Amino acid sequence: MTLYLRKLFGQQNLLLSEVKRFLPQILIAVAVSSALAYGYTSVILQNSSLNTPKVTWLTKPLVITFNANSLFGSAGDLFTCSPSTKLVVDRPISSSPNILAISTNPTSFASCTSAAQSITVTGTCLVPPAQCRGSYNGVIQTRQPATYRNLADPLQVSINVT
Repeated sequence: MTLYLRKLFGQQNLLLSEVKRFLPQILIAVAVSSALAYGYTSVILQNSSLNTPKVTWLTKPLVITFNANSLFGSAGDLFTCSPSTKLVVDRPISSSPNILAISTNPTSFASCTSAAQSITVTGTCLVPPAQCRGSYNGVIQTRQPATYRNLADPLQVSINVT
């Protein structure tokens, strides 16, 4: 029995010496892991889609129709956000960016709340009128620059150039 205990304590001392040998690396690994866990819970998890504000548009989809000879056409819409959020920027995306550009006015808002705000969406032909005729689609994404995310429910835009 005594021999067994000596062997057991000898193995524990060997294990303890190995732990002591790598203790600085273990402490660094624990510190880095703690920093990553803190960063995840305080930034990433907090900005996840669980609390992403949703944009509600009055007219969906927004339809813009104009004559190709005029080279552009516009339509207005109203939107709200729930829950409220700070600075938002509108990002228009065209299905055919070489033929038709989509823009918004204004391009940003200091905040988005339950009070309706007005936006004007404009489609502009980038080619001669004969080449611009047709139907195009687009999206107006509402973004939060501070959190690098799009708000839920973008505005679908349908543009008909006659």
